[in-house]
Amino acid sequence: NTNINDLWKIYNIRCYYALLETMFTTGMRIGEALSLKWENVDLKNKSINIVSTLTSKNEVGTPKTERSARVNFLTNDVAKLLVVWQKEQAKFAKDFGIKDFKKYDFVFANTRGSSISYRNFLRRCWRPIRDKANLGKITPHSIRHTFVSQLINSQVPIKLVAELVGDKVEMIIGTYTHTLPEARKQAI
Repeated sequence: NTNINDLWKIYNIRCYYALLETMFTTGMRIGEALSLKWENVDLKNKSINIVSTLTSKNEVGTPKTERSARVNFLTNDVAKLLVVWQKEQAKFAKDFGIKDFKKYDFVFANTRGSSISYRNFLRRCWRPIRDKANLGKITPHSIRHTFVSQLINSQVPIKLVAELVGDKVEMIIGTYTHTLPEARKQAI
């Protein structure tokens, strides 16, 4: 017999898994991911329209910079994952009688349908995973850093990297120059 608390735990595990996979493959900032709504996800064309961020007050606000508003693309695997997640999320909402769930429309919603707060993400997902894996004190922004570093080391043009993550070329060069020697080695 599964009780309601066990079902909510299952919901949270699946939600956080979809959230982390999306972040690892798109380079989205955590606030961009937490504010993402289904209306901005095109699963058919495997794209997401990044038009908002979650503020420190847990409110949906405008993106960090003008460049931060962008279209990004999903891998085939993440697009499939989100198709499944969307169905699971709808089933959870229906099974538990949450009528307002669709009203909020968050891709990565808490069990009431509203946005997951950054604080709750850290407490319920990030820190337990990070600590279990002995990763030190890395932050969710490390996912973005890894994404950008992998693109640079794969010799993706810096201008394209900047566009994909919504930053200036100068910002990418200034922040990630330590990864460039590895990219230079691979180019030879």
